[in-house]
Amino acid sequence: MQSIITRKQETLEILKEHASPILHLQSNEEVEMLYEEWAHSLERKPYPAIEAITNVFRLAMRRNPEIASFNPLALWNSHYVRELDDSGYIDQLYQ
Repeated sequence: MQSIITRKQETLEILKEHASPILHLQSNEEVEMLYEEWAHSLERKPYPAIEAITNVFRLAMRRNPEIASFNPLALWNSHYVRELDDSGYIDQLYQ
């Protein structure tokens, strides 16, 4: 993820070579638009999104309905991500 954002030119070249034929991209502008869309959709900090947690929990309940009373947020430990974030490490990746 980090390299996609911080190494734009290299990523564009990879997209031109590998994605253009598959997605039928016909110009550099289309490749650039694809890059911008994908780069902006990436989370810079890997905290789980509430929507993602909810989705995973719903899928888990299909398999194990007995967990319906659990708090889905209690099942996620973002302690280490918070530790990295608080140290400034994640922000340094994008400088």
